Amino acid sequence: MSNPKITMADLDGLPDELIKELKLNNSFKMNWRIINLIKSNDGKISIDKLIINCYHEHKEVLVRQNLNAKLYRMVQQGLLVSVPNSKGVYELSEKTKEQNDE
Repeated sequence: MSNPKITMADLDGLPDELIKELKLNNSFKMNWRIINLIKSNDGKISIDKLIINCYHEHKEVLVRQNLNAKLYRMVQQGLLVSVPNSKGVYELSEKTKEQNDE
């Protein structure tokens, strides 16, 4: 039996208008947006670039302190990894890369 829960891979390629119609919690939506922004930036992104790209693509202004806390939680969940020797730079974890390849 297939998994009835929506995964991030299920949302790939869907327009924002359709995503807005889905009953997803805000945390899941933000995780998905961040992961897509990182993917569109060759798999690695700085906090500054993430703030800029989020505004360009979603017209949403991210507060640095809240974003920093969100990225920390995503690292703890195994969705992202902090790039060694690069303060404030994140990339997709192997787990997230594998999930998005499915």
